[in-house]
Amino acid sequence: MNTSAAEGLVQRLLSLPVFRSEWLLWLLLGLSFLSIAVMVERWFYYRGRKVNFEAVKSEFTKDLHKGDDDGAANCGQAQRHGVQRHPGRPAQLR
Repeated sequence: MNTSAAEGLVQRLLSLPVFRSEWLLWLLLGLSFLSIAVMVERWFYYRGRKVNFEAVKSEFTKDLHKGDDDGAANCGQAQRHGVQRHPGRPAQLR
């Protein structure tokens, strides 16, 4: 594709009414704010669901030392279902 054809295509696209519309800029600005709001909300959500890996590790090793293989195998599931959630603090096992 030669440069004059490419420039002609660009000029043709820029002459479309959609590229002269102010509403498009407002839409993009609004969507940008919406995406930032979703990122902040997700940050708070995952921050409140922290897992205390040291507690899980100690529980796991304690089960292994006791010879409780089933307890050690189910340690991850107990963590998923038995977590106390406190906003802003790491989750603790019950």
